[in-house]
Order: sequence, then C-alpha cells, then structure tokens
Amino acid sequence: MKSVYWRMGMLVLMCTLSLEASAEQWFKDEEKAIYANMKRYGVNRENVAAMQQLSEKVPPYSEPHVSILAKDLYKPGEYYRFEMDEYVVNMIVPDVPVSLYSIWPYTNTRTPSDGMKKYLKQGAVNNVLSIAQLTWKSCATFSCVTSSISITYQILNSQRQENYATPGTALKILEERQKKEILSLAELADMEQRNVLNPRMGNQIALKPETVVINGRIWIRSAMQQRKEGTPAIRYSTSLPPTYLYVTRLGQDRLLVISVGTSDNEHDLTNPSTWSSAVRKGYALIDQVISSIRVTQLNDDGSPDPFVVERVEPAPLPVREPLPQPASGALKSP
Repeated sequence: MKSVYWRMGMLVLMCTLSLEASAEQWFKDEEKAIYANMKRYGVNRENVAAMQQLSEKVPPYSEPHVSILAKDLYKPGEYYRFEMDEYVVNMIVPDVPVSLYSIWPYTNTRTPSDGMKKYLKQGAVNNVLSIAQLTWKSCATFSCVTSSISITYQILNSQRQENYATPGTALKILEERQKKEILSLAELADMEQRNVLNPRMGNQIALKPETVVINGRIWIRSAMQQRKEGTPAIRYSTSLPPTYLYVTRLGQDRLLVISVGTSDNEHDLTNPSTWSSAVRKGYALIDQVISSIRVTQLNDDGSPDPFVVERVEPAPLPVREPLPQPASGALKSP
C-alpha cells in the first residue's frame, strides 16, 4: 500500500513540475513575442498592457506598474518617451552601451485600473513611482565609472502641494531638507563620545538648491556628497557616491524627481579639477542626458504654470515599421 501512495505522490509531483515548466516556457514565449513586436513597431500602450497581463497570469505575479527592458528597443540619438497621466517626458538615448535599462513607459494614476488602485494604496511607498532606472559605463585610461539616472513620479498630498506650489516655495523646502541631512557639531560630539554610527555621517552640501531652466521648464537643482574626513567614526563609515537632484512640479499635485551621479564615491563635487578622466567623461554623459530632457503636456490648454517659462514640442518618436492595419485588434501606435 505504501508503494502505491509513493507512486501516486511521485506522479502528482511530476505533473506539477511539468505544468510549472510549461507555464514558464509559455511565459518566455509570450514575453519574447511582445519584445519582438516592440522592437519592430515601437513601444506603445498596448505592448505595455500586454506585459502587465502576462505578468499577472504567471507567478510571481508582477505588480501592475510594469517596467520593460529598453536595451534593444531604442537606438542612439532617439528619445525615450515616458507618459505619466497627462504629461510626457522625453530624454535622449546616448551613444554609450547601457548597463541597467529598466523603464516604465506608461503610468496612469488619474484613472487607474483596480490593480493599480491597490498598488497605489499598498505597494507604492509614499506614492513614489519609478519611471526609469538607467546606467551607462564611461571609461578612460585605466579606469571606468558608471553614470546613472533615476526618475520618479510622485503624487503630492495637500501639504506637499503647498510646499511645491511655486519654484520659490520648492526652493525653500529643499533648502530646509538639505540642512536636515547635515549633522550639527553637538550631534557629532555626542556620536563620537558614544561611538555610534549615523546614516548622515559625513554628509556635505555640494550644491545648495538653485533654479535652472531646461528646455523651457524650471527645475530645482541641488547636490549632496558624503566625505570620509572628520571624526574617527566618520572615517570608518561607508561613503556614498555624490548625487545631483533635479526637481520640478507637474500640474498642481505631481512631482518629477531626477537623481543622477557616477559610481565613483571618492571625487569631490565641489572641485572638478580633481576629477579623474573617467569621472569627467561620466558627468559629460550626464550633462548630455539632462540637457535633452523636455516635458510636455497632452492637450495643453496654455494655462499659466509657475514652473513653465516656455512651452516646447515633444521629441520625435523613433521611426519604426508601420503597424499592420487590416488585422482585427491590431496594436496601435502611441
């Protein structure tokens, strides 16, 4: 009898493994087909929706805020296109090999699906949604650095709407936030006496918040770095790569935040003359990408916006094959 049960158990296990293997292969085949479609006809809303549906059918059941891998979908000189509710952000694709290439091309928080509603309520920490995570490697003689850019789209509550109502109020709140990242002399003395560590150890202001205009839009730019100099506790703490932050408000209740930097954690942002060739090359790439960013509004009615100096046109879409028209349910271009 035990032998019969054992055989039945093994049969169930084999059937389960076979079904899981079949589901995994089906997922890979469907995913491959979607990427082939995007590469041939371009990234569009229907492709991303298909990826979302696919991820929700097969374990581990992805969240509804779906990303795609952009490595082979764009060519140098073309523009990424990120559509968040009524806003479109374009950013150039540099002629450098990309290392990390996750993008979230479409984000709908105004009329979200049921799954997105649940995600915004439970999964999106502080209502912050990723839009892009991209890195590129820049090399010079004997050394390389990784240049990175992270873009997030944030939903503002009523208090934060007041904080970012104008470039002036945004500048003030970011100045206050930056100061809070710096330990006071009293805090440093207390920490050294108690021999404890603090995540803010060694934080330094590399660039106080300032307003800059990029393609007709006002951004608040600032920079922080973490240095090892100081008390023994600070010297033994872990240094983080310096980071530039760009912030602008979209409409009344949305925020666009861009974080950029290189992987080298030893260079001093305040003294570019000391940068290595690789670091200089990395920041030249970052400057190229940042200077290309343009923000446009769909169905813009021309209403005054304190963050808009001049309205610009969106970047051109990548040129791809036209979508087949006759087939029922054919995908539509973005």
